[in-house]
Amino acid sequence: MRGFLTPEDFLADESFQAFVLGDPAATRHWQVWLAQHPAQAAAFREAEAVLGLLRTGQRVRPSAALKQQEAAQLRQFLHAPASRPRLRSQRRARRWPVAVATLALVALLLAGLGWWRQPAAPAYVRYAAPRAGQRALTLPDSSHVVLDAGSVLTVATNWQPGQGREAWLRGSAYFEVEHLAPASVKNVPGAPAAAKFVVHTGPLDVAVLGTQFAVFSHGRRTKVVLSSGQIELSRTHGRPEHLLMQPGELAEYDAATPAAPLRTRPVKPRLYTAWVSGQL
Repeated sequence: MRGFLTPEDFLADESFQAFVLGDPAATRHWQVWLAQHPAQAAAFREAEAVLGLLRTGQRVRPSAALKQQEAAQLRQFLHAPASRPRLRSQRRARRWPVAVATLALVALLLAGLGWWRQPAAPAYVRYAAPRAGQRALTLPDSSHVVLDAGSVLTVATNWQPGQGREAWLRGSAYFEVEHLAPASVKNVPGAPAAAKFVVHTGPLDVAVLGTQFAVFSHGRRTKVVLSSGQIELSRTHGRPEHLLMQPGELAEYDAATPAAPLRTRPVKPRLYTAWVSGQL
């Protein structure tokens, strides 16, 4: 059907948003529409899952067309309680307007917490947001973070000038990273280690210089959407792979197929940042 070919087409439709929010009339409309357009089922389901993730902490009512197993998996990572992440040893907040420059949305849907190692206290501090609200905080380098409901962030307590910066995230968070690199540094892979801010979450590391981005970590699937600036993705398990993303690209990773290469496709980043302005 013209106008509804990709997940972004559904995400931009107000009637579809009302359907995900549980509106009875919209639910009836989209159930009939999906039955009449089975070829768009995959894009429909992906868009429904994305909107459900952006509404973390609220129950998502899947359509009748969703397989029971897919619905159960979606509910599981939407309502899984935040738990303490375990850190790798010896490895180096506030709301923002949708139109702000260098905004990068990183939608990371990852499986399990088996990748974490226990930090050695008291070298790390753990921040947790309540189940029904957000938490704003300032990191030792003056970077700002907003944790979404039920999310957990762990960072070192002794960041020093000239040292690399790392954070370990489980859940969803928005970062405004303090730019510590020289103005001439533009290429993330070639930047000095001290310039990088790295977010560790499951099978991927996300490295940035100074920018703004969001991370979602709720299941086995990983999505990274870049609005502007530069982000480098790196595998933390299996064969080494690095991917330098360009603005307007979405990178995908699925833990069920770990050997598959990281791939990108063009998207409209603003459709993945609706929660920034409180639309979802």
